[in-house]
Amino acid sequence: MKNPMEIEHIKKCIICESSIIKIDEESNICKCVECKYIFDSPRPTLKELKKFYSKPTKYDEWIKEEKGRNLLWRRRRKKRERSKIKFDREVFLHGWVFL
Repeated sequence: MKNPMEIEHIKKCIICESSIIKIDEESNICKCVECKYIFDSPRPTLKELKKFYSKPTKYDEWIKEEKGRNLLWRRRRKKRERSKIKFDREVFLHGWVFL
């Protein structure tokens, strides 16, 4: 039998340290009342996240699909560049758009 994943319960906001948190019990999504930061609680510990994302074959399929993914994002970037909708701040990094 597998060992259960280590989880942590967040008791206060990691941004502003407020302990006034609204929790949606059904989804475990939490929102800080003070700064509006949204997060999961409970969530996997940092140790569990490192273990999951450090598996030797974790990114094999992702790497195999890189050429197709790059073509897709180039097309999307060109389409956005032709768009009349412009944003005040935008960073385009390896196919991800951050506003």
